[in-house]
Amino acid sequence: MVCHTCRRYLISQTVPNNAVVNGLSFPPIPEVLQGPQYGLKGSCVNVPTDLNSTVSILPRNLTDSETILIKLQRRMEDKVPYSFDLIRPERVYKAADDWLHNVQSPVEVITVNNEDNLTENLNILENTLTNSIDENIQTNNSQPNLPHIKPIQKPKNKKFEDIFFDTDSNASSSSNELSDSETETGNHETMVMPDILPDHITNDLGLKIAPGEGQVPISLLQDEDVDILTYPSIYCGKARHFQHKLTDSQLRKFELKSSDRRAAKHIPKLFMSFCKSRLRRFVNRISIAMRKKKNGKSLTAAQILQPNGLDQLIQEDEGYKILDEDRSSPAYWCQKTKEAMAMIRQYGPAHVFATLTSAEVYWHELITILIKINNEQELTEEEVKLLPKLEKINLVKQDPVTCAWYFHHKFQSIMKLIQNSPLGPFKNYKVCHFVTRYEAQKRGSLHAHAMFWLQDCPTFNPDDQKSINKFLET
Repeated sequence: MVCHTCRRYLISQTVPNNAVVNGLSFPPIPEVLQGPQYGLKGSCVNVPTDLNSTVSILPRNLTDSETILIKLQRRMEDKVPYSFDLIRPERVYKAADDWLHNVQSPVEVITVNNEDNLTENLNILENTLTNSIDENIQTNNSQPNLPHIKPIQKPKNKKFEDIFFDTDSNASSSSNELSDSETETGNHETMVMPDILPDHITNDLGLKIAPGEGQVPISLLQDEDVDILTYPSIYCGKARHFQHKLTDSQLRKFELKSSDRRAAKHIPKLFMSFCKSRLRRFVNRISIAMRKKKNGKSLTAAQILQPNGLDQLIQEDEGYKILDEDRSSPAYWCQKTKEAMAMIRQYGPAHVFATLTSAEVYWHELITILIKINNEQELTEEEVKLLPKLEKINLVKQDPVTCAWYFHHKFQSIMKLIQNSPLGPFKNYKVCHFVTRYEAQKRGSLHAHAMFWLQDCPTFNPDDQKSINKFLET
């Protein structure tokens, strides 16, 4: 079976542009990149960084088990880092040597020298740690001793906050421990800092790095390699060369429909793709709006810079029309509301209002599909029924794209049944007109609202209940 897009290409005896042979296949993930990737919550800002200056700061000649505290700063003068964690420098160098130098990557070549400036870097790090500890001991002798300057190992089963935020590492509270089945499912990752940070986080203990300081952000639409550099666990730093030119929309559709689900299951990547799509639409709409004329006159920059220039455009709705394609904007919903009100004015009140909500956990066919494409396992519907509910919830969370497409396909099938088949819920009452609207619930699942106008449907009359009862019974 093939999709409608590929079918059109095959009928014309041409290879689809979004085929794997066009250079769209994902490279295999090397061992050094297998694992989770940290992210930040907020707007997408593309800031270029100097990799050589960042890597050259890391101390050399450390074993694979030794770790150091890294603080990422927006500016070196900031007291509180926006992100901090323990890293193993040996793993960083291994990734640079074994991975970046063996792939054709848009990443600039990183110079890793294990001998040059070795003594200087180690002395700077040791002096920084020693001075920070001495200052804290002198200022407040009642505080617990800070970690020794020796490398700190991060246990696998212990969180970073348990190491640096707890004064007593042996203390434990069994009453606060919850099993996996008792915890609420969902994405709980956060980079929100606590209100009060310990002294060893706000002082100079550790290694401070501000890789983007002094750099000018680049637009996501102008940087062609932003996806490759931002998500090494998806693209593995390998440059892509297409035989046929692809638009951003075609490239996103391939990544979401590909049998390799690494891009479709990466939630931050989905939001970034959505952000780029919105920016592209806004740029196109603004470009069209700037070429428009009103009353045969061109709109100049001097008119916009006038004190009342923008206010006049806003009052005439000229300033909001560029947002009518954004689903989250008032201009978009204003346009959809006018369309629905126009149909009510033309055909009268709708006869039926329906709401269809997705129930992914109870759709055994969907769970079977998710297990097949994500876990590469073949299960029957009887075996799927025996799976625990928590496992089904995790499958739905891992692949929201497949769940959204499945609901869309099911909704379209129901609409075809309602319109064209006498076996539908309205039977002999044919659907003449309808309006649909998709919405997303708080949990992320889609649901749809629909209004239907039926042919030969009786009009509500309080004095004639028989016709209404007959319609409801049929």
